[in-house]
Amino acid sequence: VAHVARYHRRSSPKPSHLEYLAVSRESRVGTYYSTSEIINSGFGRIDRRPSQRHVSTGHEVGILSIDDFCQDERIDMARLRVCKIDVEEGELDVLLGMRKTFERGARPIILTEISVGENRSGIEQMADYLMLFGYSPKRLKKREWVMARIAELPVGMHGNLIWVPEASVRR
Repeated sequence: VAHVARYHRRSSPKPSHLEYLAVSRESRVGTYYSTSEIINSGFGRIDRRPSQRHVSTGHEVGILSIDDFCQDERIDMARLRVCKIDVEEGELDVLLGMRKTFERGARPIILTEISVGENRSGIEQMADYLMLFGYSPKRLKKREWVMARIAELPVGMHGNLIWVPEASVRR
C-alpha cells in the first residue's frame, strides 16, 4: 500500500532510535516486503510482494494514517504547506488517511508521482477525492504548469502532478 520509511521519533529516549513506519489510510500492523535485488532500498510493498520475480523478505511494521501520525507527534497540520507523496500507486490510501486533516481546513499543496496506464481508475479516484476538498490537478508541460485533465494524460506518462487548492478554500 505504501513505502516504509525510517523515522526518528522525537519522543525516543535515544537520539539514534529509528522505527520502520508505513503510511496508509488506517493505523494497523502489516507486513513489509522489501526487495534485495533492487538498488532503490525504498522499493517494496505492504501486505503483498512487489512482484513474483523478486525475492522478498517480509517483516512486521507499524502502519499509520497521516492523521494519527500528526496527532501522536502533536504536529499542527494547519501549518503544513506542502505534502510530497510517492508511494508506488498507494497515493489514494495515504490521502484517505488525511481526511481529518482536510476536514479541519488544512490545504497543503500536494505533489504526487504518477504512472499512467490503460486503466486510469486509481488516478481518477484520487482526483475525485481531492476535488471534494477543492483541489485541482496541474502538470508541467513545456516548462509551464497547466491544468491536468486526467482523461487526457498520455498512456505511459510517468511524472508528477501537483494538486493545488482553490484560493477561496486555502487558509
